[in-house]
Amino acid sequence: MNGYELKTGLYSPDEVPKEHAKVGLSTHYNNTSIFKEIDEIILDTIAQRMNFTARQVPPTDNQSFGYQLPNGTEKIHAFRTEKISLCATIYRSFLLNAGCPQKLPNTNAERILLSGILLANITLVGLFSGLLYNSFAHDMYYPDIENLRDLDASGLLIALASFSLTDLFDDDGNSTLLRNLRGKLRYGENAVKNAAYYRNGSGFAKENYFPALSEEYVDVDGGPLLHLVKECPGTNVAHRGTFFLAYLLPKDSILQEGINAWIGQLNQAGLTVLWSKQTIQSLTIQNKALNKKNLAEMETSSFVPFNLSDVQSSFYMLLMGLSISAIVFFHEKGWLKARSLSRIERSNSESTR
Repeated sequence: MNGYELKTGLYSPDEVPKEHAKVGLSTHYNNTSIFKEIDEIILDTIAQRMNFTARQVPPTDNQSFGYQLPNGTEKIHAFRTEKISLCATIYRSFLLNAGCPQKLPNTNAERILLSGILLANITLVGLFSGLLYNSFAHDMYYPDIENLRDLDASGLLIALASFSLTDLFDDDGNSTLLRNLRGKLRYGENAVKNAAYYRNGSGFAKENYFPALSEEYVDVDGGPLLHLVKECPGTNVAHRGTFFLAYLLPKDSILQEGINAWIGQLNQAGLTVLWSKQTIQSLTIQNKALNKKNLAEMETSSFVPFNLSDVQSSFYMLLMGLSISAIVFFHEKGWLKARSLSRIERSNSESTR
């Protein structure tokens, strides 16, 4: 090119126009204070091979990579940020949040494998989430004891409120099940109450009175604490597990004939059964009413109205996140960087003065 003067618009962003203006004409461009490393080597090599002189054009708008001349030249598209549509930005953000934005494989085998892994992952995650939700949403208990064999397998002790009940499992001495149950009999008062609240044992109760007991012994949510085993111990007669109650009198008492006569008449009239049912029904109704009252008082005392102070930590976290996002946005726009550079230039100018 016979040393033709070629104007270039590339320069370092940390150089000021005054320093650029001091650069004069030279056969080769090797000013290391402006161009460094690979830029310096490339420009110097081109200047040597093509035999031209590189003159730097000082910027007038303080842009990092030159400016556009009135004739439309001197604009470098590769170094200018293009505008990105809002829809593309939202779509790319969705891809980054959903997963790694990579292209699908080219072969069908790889696509089938990827689809199978995706479906298996969704199935396993859904199954695990369902089991986890079910374990938290519903209480899980051991299966209820429905027969004497399950009672023996549970290992629970059997409490007796009266010594007269010790022969409940004596109908068959050769039965291993009954022999094991006899070995678990323990005498203790309040057998039903201990079984309900301590939940580490069992006891005997009348089946007719069980509805009243079930309403009396409940948990804090109103659920029953007792469970009735369907199979009942007793003899091998037709009425298995049936016992007779008697009123004890002194031997040869003068009241024996009269009391027996009246008890017989009451039984024949069905009054004993009626009074027993009325008593059990009355106890059941009283226990239900008492439970409802206790639950209502507990709900009233434990009710706490919702307040904004309960979620103030969420607002603090939101404010912190918005503040950090604003700082990052200002930094990407270059506003914080421009202020810092202006402060540095002011400090440098004041120091030179």
